[in-house]
Amino acid sequence: MRITQLGPAAYPEGYRTDMPAFGDTLSDREIAAILAYIKSQWPPDIRARQSRQNAVR
Repeated sequence: MRITQLGPAAYPEGYRTDMPAFGDTLSDREIAAILAYIKSQWPPDIRARQSRQNAVR
């Protein structure tokens, strides 16, 4: 969410990315829906790995 909302400002200083910020364009609900859709397209093994990584936090 944070990276999608803030774009380059969410990364450490010096990190280069072309991704724009969408926080002024999309609501938190819209960003969450987009990210959920993207994740739904991941292969099962990637979804499982990401789920395990989130469980550790």
